[in-house]
Amino acid sequence: MGSIPRSHPEHLHHDHGEIVGFIGSNPDDPSELGGEIDFIVDGEKMTITKTCFIHIPAGVKHGGLCFRKIDKPIFQIAMSRMDKYASDPPT
Repeated sequence: MGSIPRSHPEHLHHDHGEIVGFIGSNPDDPSELGGEIDFIVDGEKMTITKTCFIHIPAGVKHGGLCFRKIDKPIFQIAMSRMDKYASDPPT
C-alpha cells in the first residue's frame, strides 16, 4: 500500500478520558500493526509500530495522528464514556 500520511489535529476532551486503539489485521500475529503511526499525547510524539491501546485522561491534549506507513489494514478505535462526543482545540 505504500506511504499514506494522514493527520488529525491535536485536541482535548474536558469532561472525559479516552482510550485510543490501533489494531493490526494479521490473525497469525495480533501484535503486528502492519504500519507506522505517529501520535502525540501531551506534547510528546510517539511512533506506534505494534498493536496497542492508549489511555488519555480528561484534559490532556492528543492527536496529531499521522499514518506514516500502511502495509496491511489497520483498525483504529476510540472509546470513552460520554453522552455526546465533543472536543475542543487546545488553547
